[in-house]
Amino acid sequence: MADIQRAVIRHSVKDVITILENEPVKRDLVSEITAAQIMNRVSIAHLSIERALKFLIRKAGGPDAWGHSLKRLHQELQLYDLVSA
Repeated sequence: MADIQRAVIRHSVKDVITILENEPVKRDLVSEITAAQIMNRVSIAHLSIERALKFLIRKAGGPDAWGHSLKRLHQELQLYDLVSA
């Protein structure tokens, strides 16, 4: 089961990277549109990174992580697997 989860997480991260590379933010006369483009990409990337960190914490023997702070999740991963962090 962990292999399937690992594959899903890896695909999720690669998919976000592909989205960011293939659809760069384009300037618009209306700055709110540019801000919306950035926020859409940031939220997708954040979710993918969050899921990956939580998976790595569990894989390293840590508890089910909660919350959405990438900084806190990264710090927690350091407790269980400094190399992966």
